[in-house]
Amino acid sequence: MGWIWKFAAFYAASFLLAVVLAIIVRSILGAKKATDTQRVKITGRELVPATLLISLLMVAYLDHRPLASLGLHFYPSWWQELSVGIIIGCIMVIASFVLIRLWGRQVQLASMPRKNFLHVVFIFVGVVGEELISRGYPWQTLIKGIGLWPTIGITSVFFGLLHYQRLGWLGVLDASLSGVLFSLAILKTKALWLAIGIHFGWNLLDALLLRSVERERLALLASIIVTIVTLILLIWIPAPSSTHMEKLWQDYILPVVP
Repeated sequence: MGWIWKFAAFYAASFLLAVVLAIIVRSILGAKKATDTQRVKITGRELVPATLLISLLMVAYLDHRPLASLGLHFYPSWWQELSVGIIIGCIMVIASFVLIRLWGRQVQLASMPRKNFLHVVFIFVGVVGEELISRGYPWQTLIKGIGLWPTIGITSVFFGLLHYQRLGWLGVLDASLSGVLFSLAILKTKALWLAIGIHFGWNLLDALLLRSVERERLALLASIIVTIVTLILLIWIPAPSSTHMEKLWQDYILPVVP
């Protein structure tokens, strides 16, 4: 049952470290009452380094396995997987846009000059944080405890529920399917880069181009259809993993899958 406390410890330690980093940042910026944690707002600026550091520490000192097995190793083809993922994510947004227009709905485009490089960096950092939290160390830990497919199901539904307040139940379904897509990308490549690329490509083009849709439910429906089609294509199209990552997967992840 060691996987249970590791799973819980990851989220507890990541949150606490993120709070500490947020307090430090507020102190440096001269915010008042920087020690008042109730007023600390945790953003990707604090959450990403916190989750990454806790992930690396737990992989190295609790699991006693190579840091590269987390899935963020810079092997020769990592940038190709990231680039392909970004292209896939952008194509998905464009396909959704086309579907919405075919249904006769109006789409208001965002003003491109209002976006800048720093905004793009923030989007990427946020995506990396979400993938580390949803499909990084805790994802691998759950696999050890309950198996591969239950893990994909639980983490995908959890990822979907994170979007409920903003998008409702249709948004939960859309995000849950996206969670399955990202998990499949990890299974295909044995690393996080393809999943990060798809996620980033979608969020980037969505933020740069789309401001609003005439009926948001139809936009979510278009996204669901596009995600399902992408899932089918990703299952069908071969995506060979790095030899190094394949070996790490077999040595440290695959043997514990029931």
